[in-house]
Amino acid sequence: MKYLDLAIQTIIFVFGMVMLFVSWGEADWPFAILYAQALLGPWQMTSSIVSVIAKAPFHRKKRLHLLLAAVYLIVLYACGNMSGVSISGRFFSILLTVPAWALAIFYYILTWQWVFPRIRKGGNFLPNLSF
Repeated sequence: MKYLDLAIQTIIFVFGMVMLFVSWGEADWPFAILYAQALLGPWQMTSSIVSVIAKAPFHRKKRLHLLLAAVYLIVLYACGNMSGVSISGRFFSILLTVPAWALAIFYYILTWQWVFPRIRKGGNFLPNLSF
C-alpha cells in the first residue's frame, strides 16, 4: 500500500509540473496548479485517514497533517462564504494554493520517509551494545 501511495503521489506531482510547464505563459496557467491540487488533495486526505485509523507508521504526524488539513479547509470555506467582507483576489489565490501545497509537500515527505527509511549507522561508543 505504501508503495502505491508514493507512486500515485509522485505521478500527480509530476503531472502537475508538466501541466505547469506546458501552460506557462498562457492566461490560464494557474488552473494547472489547481487541477493537480484537486487530484492530490483528496488522495492524500484519504491516505491520511486510512493511516490514522490503521495506526500505520508515522500515524501521529499523519494525524497532525489531517488536523491541519481540516483546519485549512474550514478556513477556506469560511473565507469563501464571508458576506459583506471584501477579500482581494490575490489574497484568496494565495490562500487557495500556498497552504495546500505546503500540506501536500509535508505529506509527501512523510510518505517518502515511510517508504525509504533512513538507515542509522551506530556510533562507535560501545559498538557491541545496541540501545
